[in-house]
Amino acid sequence: MDNPDNEIEEIPIQLSSSRLIEKKMVSIGIVAESKYYTEYRDACTKALGELGWQVKAFTLIENAKSFDIILVVGMAFFSYVPYLRGKTIIGIQGEQLPLPGDTAWSLNRNLKRSKTMSRYYDLIIEWSPQNYLYQTCPVPRLFLPFGAPQPSNFKESEEWDLIFLGNPYGGNGRRIPILNKLKQICNLCPHREAWGDKKFMLINSSKICLNLHQFDQI
Repeated sequence: MDNPDNEIEEIPIQLSSSRLIEKKMVSIGIVAESKYYTEYRDACTKALGELGWQVKAFTLIENAKSFDIILVVGMAFFSYVPYLRGKTIIGIQGEQLPLPGDTAWSLNRNLKRSKTMSRYYDLIIEWSPQNYLYQTCPVPRLFLPFGAPQPSNFKESEEWDLIFLGNPYGGNGRRIPILNKLKQICNLCPHREAWGDKKFMLINSSKICLNLHQFDQI
């Protein structure tokens, strides 16, 4: 999609059958299998259900084939997307893609995989404004950043000044030196993995939650 003015455009969702989207007529299957996206899937399922949609969560795309719309969360984790006639398949693209001048092998791998797999979807939802503006896609796209969950019921505290959730040895080696410096000046809690209630408990126990991306320019 050409966008010479670098403006984010809104792309309307259209069912392949050209039917109007009505809550009582349309069913939605939301699919995710990666641990990085199952919470996202479950939160979407809960939110849409509370709004009155017919919705159900799945792990495999094939298991959602009886639904009118299939929403695939984290499309990079699905190397095979079956052809399902008459269904509308929407993919949520969650990977970081290269910006102009980026040469990292992993970023260009993400881009190649994304463009190849996008062909099997009717619509791609893109989380990153940079990805949306600087990359093209063979099918329509919609820019929609990740939302935030409802506040948890865990008690807030200030046990830690700073918390880092993630692999300290990732990030092309850039995270460890940064974390070591932070340890010298504040009360730091590095935690490799936390999901569900444990994640919310840790976040609520710290003044600041730190993100250290894999790439220097992010």
